[in-house]
Amino acid sequence: MQFVRGNKAIRDHQKDGKSLYLFEYVDRGYVRFIGEMVCWKIHEKSGLDIKGRLRKMIVFELKPAN
Repeated sequence: MQFVRGNKAIRDHQKDGKSLYLFEYVDRGYVRFIGEMVCWKIHEKSGLDIKGRLRKMIVFELKPAN
């Protein structure tokens, strides 16, 4: 699986010296700030996309930065 754009940014945020902030979708046009996170594990799994097709997914496991 290739890491490009956002996935690459999440994977490499610590190496690049960048913070990673997590937001939660609340309602149309509204999000809630959860906090600063650290990506500490990455793995792949199979799952269905929105059209019901089987595909590989990247799972980023995050934990609070503090």
